[in-house]
Amino acid sequence: MENKMVKPIAPSDVSALQVELFPDFVIETWNTVIAKKWSGTQSHILQDDAILELITASPMLIDRDDVFARHWLDIEDVYRAVGWVVEYDKPAYNEDYPAYFVFKKK
Repeated sequence: MENKMVKPIAPSDVSALQVELFPDFVIETWNTVIAKKWSGTQSHILQDDAILELITASPMLIDRDDVFARHWLDIEDVYRAVGWVVEYDKPAYNEDYPAYFVFKKK
């Protein structure tokens, strides 16, 4: 029997592991949306637009709840690890505006 040492994941390795856990089409979809929304200085992406893009691109039949359950919007650290500044903002309970992501060059 092989005795191997399993070690906890380091914070610096989380982004790389997340990329492996996302289906390829999720990263491809985010790449496309970032490129489509690029203004020359940033990409401003409404959360609802990202959700619609992910639902449309998915090879399986999914809905909005599936996107949240599968954490396909939790991509900030993945893109930060490759050099983006990523901001996510959503309204507080007493605010009324759509949630959004902003991607900028570092």
